[in-house]
Amino acid sequence: MTVIENQTQWDTYINGLSLDDDAIGKVIPSGDEVVIQAEITNEGTITNNGRITNNGKITNNGKITNNKNITNNKGGIITNAWNSRLKIYNDITNNGTIENEGIIEIKQGSITGSGPIVNTGTPQGTVIDYNKGTNAPVS
Repeated sequence: MTVIENQTQWDTYINGLSLDDDAIGKVIPSGDEVVIQAEITNEGTITNNGRITNNGKITNNGKITNNKNITNNKGGIITNAWNSRLKIYNDITNNGTIENEGIIEIKQGSITGSGPIVNTGTPQGTVIDYNKGTNAPVS
């Protein structure tokens, strides 16, 4: 388990990861468990094949593809900034708050839990749920 308590620790962790198949972003490998305890910002492209537990605040200014598990605990905040993407192929448990100014694409899996998804921004953020047959553009 890797506990992240500040942005420097996050940057060190991410920079130590392997590149994805397209050599564009970093991959959190299967078996890795990352616990966010502070406010961190993602500026790049991340594929999550492990487990992320958020007890702090994650600001996504890039692209996160979730292939495994993300848990946003009570008091946790995930902010998907304008022009950012959160692609979901597995479940996110949200008992905190997801603030969305960008695009959340639920390709498979779901977002469950007691926490809200708040679409904000100008224009407002969008949640596209392909599981429900939403007529949405393919990226």
